[in-house]
Formats: sequence, structure tokens, C-alpha cells
Amino acid sequence: MPTISQDGPPDLRLPRVPTITEQFHAFDSQHPWVYRALKQLVEHN
Repeated sequence: MPTISQDGPPDLRLPRVPTITEQFHAFDSQHPWVYRALKQLVEHN
């Protein structure tokens, strides 16, 4: 009869996915000029 291994049952939790806010901040920190340029375009129209 099979038994549960000493390590216990497998972890059934899904991996954590970054929120949209976290994704935005990560992109903005790597490419700050993108949103600056968009802001300038909006302000000049």
C-alpha cells in the first residue's frame, strides 16, 4: 500500500503572480522615459 513520503504531500499552491501595480513599477523603473514621453505628449496637446 502506498504511503505519503517523508517530505509530505506536494505543494498545491499556485505560484505568486505580480499584481498589475507591481508590474507597472517594475517596467517604469527599467524604462522611465516611456511614461515621461507619454506625459509630455498629453500635456502638449
